[in-house]
Amino acid sequence: MKRNVPAGVENHPAFRGFNTGCCGRLVGHMAWVTVFVSDPESHWNAASEMRYKESEEKAIRFLMDSGGTAAGLHIKERAHYRVSLPFQEKRSEYKHTVSEAVLKMGYLSFEDMRASLRQTFFGVEHVAVFFVFNKKDRSFASVSNGHKSILSTRRSYVATDEFGVIYAGSRVYLPFVICHELLHLYGAMDYYYPDTVKREAEKHFLHSIMLDFGGVIHVDEFTKFLVGWNDDLTPDAIDFLKKTIVTRRSVSLDSITIHKPLKRRTVLEIAGKGDQHVDH
Repeated sequence: MKRNVPAGVENHPAFRGFNTGCCGRLVGHMAWVTVFVSDPESHWNAASEMRYKESEEKAIRFLMDSGGTAAGLHIKERAHYRVSLPFQEKRSEYKHTVSEAVLKMGYLSFEDMRASLRQTFFGVEHVAVFFVFNKKDRSFASVSNGHKSILSTRRSYVATDEFGVIYAGSRVYLPFVICHELLHLYGAMDYYYPDTVKREAEKHFLHSIMLDFGGVIHVDEFTKFLVGWNDDLTPDAIDFLKKTIVTRRSVSLDSITIHKPLKRRTVLEIAGKGDQHVDH
């Protein structure tokens, strides 16, 4: 349900992932699950896992201090798992990689994994899952609008296939990368692309974690609304929506690229519409 959204912007694509899927609102009791995935190209050991956990701790502190605590978010459980794959992971084949990792962990599917974790962690209302690789690439979140995966390649996936993929080979800004992708799982949108959206975001949400990692990084008020921390849109958010509603119709949620434009052409299927847009 879209709460307190004024007429004229209620169909903005930013609301496609609003309050839907398994990770609908970032409030209540949550389990944070990390899967360390090794492959022939990259491996995890005790030292690298510890470094990642430190970044994860910083991400959680930032999240809670930025509004999570006030909104009633409780990270009730945290768990870390390890899995090794016999083949080299490729970002372009992420669905296959995640499916194989899940099977290695003893689950039939990602949906089976999520359901099992919810039973394991008593009292948890939702589970955020990250598959983490000790290499460099562009992190992303596979998220849902309740019907299809917003980040899609050849086909659509069910609403339960919601997870983050983190490439931790570069530790620069890693806590913010983790937090950025978590917010995507709960409906946050990117502000850094395309240029028309970025220009408006720089006017209204400068230094938002969904825009860039420069300056004093914060979670802006519109992102708080999208993830369920606020009930009302601010005047800045309404103005931003009005000025970007046409542009954002052809752009879907994706992942962060730190201070760089997207380099390769990626076809994104717009959730629920069947439209396609080529991202440069």
